Amino acid sequence: NPGTVWSPRYSDEMELLRSKKATVLLTGSGGDEMTWGHSLTYSRRLLRGDLTSLMEAITGCRQLQLPLLPALYRLFIQPVIPTSAQHALRRLRGRAETTRLPPWIPAATAKRFDLEAYLAAEPTPTFNNSALQARYEALRHSSTYNSVRSYQQVGAAHGIEVRHPFFDRRLMEFSFAIPDDLWLRHNYPKWLLRRTMTPHLPATVCWNRNKVIFDSFFAKVIRDQIDGVRVILADKRLEERGLLDTKQVLATLDTIKNSPHPSLTVDFLYVLMAQIWFQKYADG
Repeated sequence: NPGTVWSPRYSDEMELLRSKKATVLLTGSGGDEMTWGHSLTYSRRLLRGDLTSLMEAITGCRQLQLPLLPALYRLFIQPVIPTSAQHALRRLRGRAETTRLPPWIPAATAKRFDLEAYLAAEPTPTFNNSALQARYEALRHSSTYNSVRSYQQVGAAHGIEVRHPFFDRRLMEFSFAIPDDLWLRHNYPKWLLRRTMTPHLPATVCWNRNKVIFDSFFAKVIRDQIDGVRVILADKRLEERGLLDTKQVLATLDTIKNSPHPSLTVDFLYVLMAQIWFQKYADG
């Protein structure tokens, strides 16, 4: 499975645990999905008449170095435009309808394997709260499950049981049941978690704003290794099998290279992992 990573770091952790006679490892996987909150909370606050949410959103964009105008559009304008009107606007601007499929999946391949139907096959609960709906969709498609599976496989090989408390069903239900602005307040994601742990951890830990944004972090890693990454992604054997549009993949790589604020989606990491896996194990 190209999505399961046998990380040397995981193995080193397991060896250390075994040397300490430990049998269980608790991870923080799921912490972002369950406690981060969602920026659409700002939109909901503004609709309730809370004008401070606008300034908080602007400050948050600057802290994260996000393009300001597109972010404000997504937060405060797009949510109040009916879906049908959004589709009409996209058609007028000559843009394709939104899809969860990345641009390097050929249309013929998507049709052959009925990928759109596959992605939509699982029934999706409908929330009256846009922030909760967005969080649920992010949870459904989270890449964290790959690290969860990877951790568990490496742990099992070393006789270590790996647990992920943030994915406990009771915590998940609680996370979606409480008011969404308890998770995002005063530009602090995970506000309730931070507040809860304040009596137990130093303020420098609880209220540290320097969270690594993985989309930006991995984009910078890719840029640092871009020549080697380009060689891997330029391999056309998956394209010859009709599974990939190499030109689109390399165009995305160029966007990462040239952007002043590089970012990437996890789908790009998936295609990189798939190429590495394929080139290692495919015959000829």
